[in-house]
Amino acid sequence: MRHRSKHHTWSICILSLLFVILASPAWAQAPDAPHKFWTKGNTALIVADGIAKGDDGFFTHRVLDGKAFYRCYVDASGVTQCPIIWIERGTELNALARPFFGTTGGQIAYFAGSWARDIGVAYLLHHTGHHKLEKVALSVGIGISVQGAAYSAHSLYTF
Repeated sequence: MRHRSKHHTWSICILSLLFVILASPAWAQAPDAPHKFWTKGNTALIVADGIAKGDDGFFTHRVLDGKAFYRCYVDASGVTQCPIIWIERGTELNALARPFFGTTGGQIAYFAGSWARDIGVAYLLHHTGHHKLEKVALSVGIGISVQGAAYSAHSLYTF
């Protein structure tokens, strides 16, 4: 199972890196050059941020629900036993997010709100003329979500 967790962790990281690379033409823009907010580069970063937050939400939800697996063994009488072993539910590590994670709806609201926050911060930076920082803000949001998804996937698939 450890190999599977590494596979999932690396696939999440590679997928997110791919989206950032595809959005890299946005970084080639001249400094402080005026442009519209909804450029191809910004749209790619916003979509990548949404996908990363979706992955983070999916794996976090799975960890918080707990997990079960079978651990089979042969007992002294030669009978194969496969009891279900339950791993306790995980806990949300982010203290600001923890109040939202009591229900699935709260989790969805948190991740949708954090995506809206990232877009809002990027737009505010765009509106005030910080055009490179708007892309940095979206990239930081992607990085945080990828790290959260990778951590949750790792804890989900290792026991």
